[in-house]
Formats: sequence, structure tokens, C-alpha cells
Amino acid sequence: MRVAHATEEQFDQLAGRTRSRSAQITGDLIVTAHERTAPLLLPALQRFQNENKSTVIKFIASAALLKLEYGEAHVAIRSGSKPDQPDNVVQHYQDLKFGLYAHASYVARYGVPQSRDDFRNHRFVCWEQDKTPFPFTGWLRQNVPETSKTLISANQGIADQVLFAGMGIGFHPEVYTQKTRRFGRGACAATRLGGPAVARDAH
Repeated sequence: MRVAHATEEQFDQLAGRTRSRSAQITGDLIVTAHERTAPLLLPALQRFQNENKSTVIKFIASAALLKLEYGEAHVAIRSGSKPDQPDNVVQHYQDLKFGLYAHASYVARYGVPQSRDDFRNHRFVCWEQDKTPFPFTGWLRQNVPETSKTLISANQGIADQVLFAGMGIGFHPEVYTQKTRRFGRGACAATRLGGPAVARDAH
């Protein structure tokens, strides 16, 4: 009953704000997304705020599943299969592709893996299995020996820094690598290896 009442209140508030087609939405908009997908949302958030200048966007970068029915967030972007909660309105946002990358300094020192059997001779940057929604954590667990895992982290920012410092091979979103090259940052030295490109739906 509490969930139903909270949901009804939120719909009443939304209806009041949008009763006039010319009226702007005001107040706070709470958006949550995994830190890895967060930058993809900025153009959409910018357009929304340009059209609704009285809104304040509160962005929560987290993998935690916030309770929309209790108002912990108004919009949630999540990766993986489509959620089946009946009270949530779910739609596809976009696909995010990952590839195995290594910094040029790593390649100069260790070379490029020639096969999966060669993984034992290399170093890998990994994410904690239970801390990320992305499927390549399972691929790493199945294909990379434990002795080849240089660093394991639940924080993607740290994993990125380790990757671009040349400490190991790791998965990285292809779209971010392309943007980094375009802007000429230090990470442009990252080279895509022959690993799988994992497409993951974002909802």
C-alpha cells in the first residue's frame, strides 16, 4: 500500500506539472546511472535542462538499484536484460560496446596476446564480479588465469587509470576510446586488441 500511495503521489505531481503543454517542469530531477554509462547521458540531460531551465538535475553515479517507487530516483539507466518490475516504465536507450585494450607502453613491454593460451603470459585489469552489471566480468573469469590478474577493482575510474598507465590489459568502452583519441589525451595511446566486443543494452 505504501508503494502504491507513493507512486500515485508521483503521478499526481507529474500531472500537475504537465497539465499545460507550455508549462515547464520545475524542481529536482534525480537521475541515476552506472558511472561507465553516465557520460552518454549528458547530451540528453543538457537538452532537457535547456527546455526546462528551472529544473535542478541531481545525478547519482552508482550501480545500486535505487527504488524508483519511493522517489529515490526519477530516472534510472541500467545495463543488462530488460527489468521485469511491473511498476516501472522501461525502454531501450542505447548499446554500449566494450573491447580489450592495452596502452602502448604495455604493448611495448609485453607485446600482444597471440591466443587465449597466451593470456597466462600477460597481465589483466579486472572488475569485481559482483560489483558490475557488465557481462565481460564472466568472460574474464572464464578465460584469464587468476595468476594473470594484476588488479581487481569495483571502481571503473581506478581500472581506467591502471589500464592507461600500462599496467595491464582491460575492457574499455569503445565510444570513450574514440572520443579520447579525438581530443588527443594521453589515453589515445590505447590500442584495441583482438578481444570480444561486448554489446550491452542500456535501459
